[in-house]
Amino acid sequence: ISAAFAESKKFFELPAAIKTKYCKEDVIKNYHGYSAVEQERLSDTNRELKETFDICGRDRYYPEEVPMFKEATESLETVCLKLHTKLFKLLAMSIKLDNVDEISNGARNCTDRTVPSLNTARTLYYPPVSDEVITGDIRCAPHTDYGLLTLLFQDDIGGLEVQGRNKDWIPVTPIPGTLVVNTGDLLEKWTCGYFISTPHRVIIPEAEIKTKKCRQSFASFSITDNDIYISPLRSESLDKNYDFKPINSFEHAIGKAKKAYGG
Repeated sequence: ISAAFAESKKFFELPAAIKTKYCKEDVIKNYHGYSAVEQERLSDTNRELKETFDICGRDRYYPEEVPMFKEATESLETVCLKLHTKLFKLLAMSIKLDNVDEISNGARNCTDRTVPSLNTARTLYYPPVSDEVITGDIRCAPHTDYGLLTLLFQDDIGGLEVQGRNKDWIPVTPIPGTLVVNTGDLLEKWTCGYFISTPHRVIIPEAEIKTKKCRQSFASFSITDNDIYISPLRSESLDKNYDFKPINSFEHAIGKAKKAYGG
């Protein structure tokens, strides 16, 4: 974890002219790569002050200016995918599915990287806030994640908030030695609304504006494989009246990505 953060920071602190060499060109063809501030927009109204580097798919490229970036980020990606698979089995047990592997069978890429999938590891960097910050600026606008589960590693700066059922925003205060597990859109649909896709955002704390520190995090997003169409899971724990047309995970995720990148 510390290596992924350290090598990522080396990349994000490079001059903009170098970082833009690694920008995503077409998210439909390849979701892998760098996004500068404002390149990905989850809000039509707020200015979002974040940079990202997504690690996704088979056609990957890495910054040659940071030789250990690839090893550090892919090592963390690998162990996260193993944890996703364990969590899928626990989720299946918790909702009493007859087959405890039913969820993981739809996300084979977590154990077999040859299976096409939009599973993504994302290293995030929130640059130090300048004096030009204005009312309404935010690190990351309110949104829900596209897929099944998100594993998130935070630094100690803070700012992440989740929205409760009563619509109040609740701080997710960083706790050393822990990670955050979040549920996404496809898991909510697949489990008939049992696991809610949690809205979340990253605000700019007042203390951060004063100290001018950067913020970092690392996320691992799991999603069903590209060829999977999900339809309602059935068990005694789930709403038997919940129904929807089968959803293809690739089409769902790319549709949201196109919107975020202005496509």
